Amino acid sequence: ENSKADGTADRTAYAKFKCYCDTNTAEKTHDIVNATGEIERMESTLMKSRATNAKLSQEVFELQQAMDDIEEERDEARNNRNKANTQFLADESDMETGIDQLDRAIKLLSAVGADQTAPNEMTNADNTLAMEGQGALSFLQKSDMSKDAKQALRAASVFLSSAQRKAVTSFLQAPGNYNSQSGEITGVLKNMNDTFTSNLETFRDEEAKSLASYVAYRAEAKETHSKAKEAFFSKKDIIANTAATVRSTDSQRKTKLKEKADNEEFLAALTARCETKKAEFDQRNMLRRSEEHTSELQSLAGS
Repeated sequence: ENSKADGTADRTAYAKFKCYCDTNTAEKTHDIVNATGEIERMESTLMKSRATNAKLSQEVFELQQAMDDIEEERDEARNNRNKANTQFLADESDMETGIDQLDRAIKLLSAVGADQTAPNEMTNADNTLAMEGQGALSFLQKSDMSKDAKQALRAASVFLSSAQRKAVTSFLQAPGNYNSQSGEITGVLKNMNDTFTSNLETFRDEEAKSLASYVAYRAEAKETHSKAKEAFFSKKDIIANTAATVRSTDSQRKTKLKEKADNEEFLAALTARCETKKAEFDQRNMLRRSEEHTSELQSLAGS
């Protein structure tokens, strides 16, 4: 009777333990499966995030180089523009001075030509010009000819042909037939004056175009640099945020790995314990059935 009572109590206790084993085995197995999936997801996220940051870091490096190149190009362009403008101002000043000298020389030589005009062909204006021409002729015949006029004629001779230069030099050194000589040289100087004036207009047009081109380049370079700078800091922010995500995800992954390891360790110990308890329970049942069978045989034998 005691054996039967013990067997009933044992089965009740083992049933509770078996429920505990099954419940915890199912829960831990489920937790381990979920943890495995989460760990794989986090590792995938980490791999993608690190790859993204590596790519963005390269792009940030290239953007930094691009901005440095733009700044270097802008400095070079500004220096070249300043040099070109300085050269233009110098050339413009030289050409304006040359034009002024040519104008003075032409007026002086024209006055000399007017001095040769016949009196009976003159108008009142011509008479006035002739008087000026006489003064000019007298002035030219003097050894101390106007410094500006000499300078203008000598400066002009640099741009003349060899024959024209000789004519100007001869005119300066020993004036002869002023009417014919001054007319010839005046024509040469007027042509040169026209050339200087045309060249000056051309230079000014080229300077204006060069300045407009530089202004357009500066605007374009500024816009390009601004866009590169905006992209640079945008990508830097993404890198920082992604790096924070990597740190957080990696920390969670390590925590999940530990949880999984703890659950696997617990499940392994639980499985071993449940198997041991089952074997012990099975052994007790076998012994109990053997005792009950022996008892039944003895009862039959006694009766």
